[in-house]
Amino acid sequence: MVLDKLSESKEFDAELMYAAQASDIEEVKWLIHSIGVTSEVDIHFNPDGLRLEFKSQIQTIDCCKLTIAMRW
Repeated sequence: MVLDKLSESKEFDAELMYAAQASDIEEVKWLIHSIGVTSEVDIHFNPDGLRLEFKSQIQTIDCCKLTIAMRW
């Protein structure tokens, strides 16, 4: 979902990059969740890029993790 949105919408890309470069964590979180992401995601960013870490649990045991790292 996230990668599809980023590849389809240059406007969304620009909004996300601007919010991250401005250190606006709430806006970055809102933008990621506005795509429809429902899983737990840790968001890390700096002026050079963005890292999204998706986590999943089965019966309170951490089982799966997917990390997406992007550079502007």
